Amino acid sequence: MKFEDIVAEFGKPLHELNEEEVLAIAQQLNSTELERFEVKIKAATKTPRTQKVTKTGQANLDAFLKMKLDAKQGKL
Repeated sequence: MKFEDIVAEFGKPLHELNEEEVLAIAQQLNSTELERFEVKIKAATKTPRTQKVTKTGQANLDAFLKMKLDAKQGKL
């Protein structure tokens, strides 16, 4: 399943998702979609208009990267 389809189920744009929602989406993806999702998460750390990094966006990216690291280390 494509990550866009899963994000659409939440009914809000990627930059408005919280950490739990980002992790819930990430856990449903295969490795190819996970890589695509990571690129979009990194882009979503900034506001579309001003390109300033938001607290929510940074927290989502941090949570995503921690989950990815934990998975790589076999903690999940």
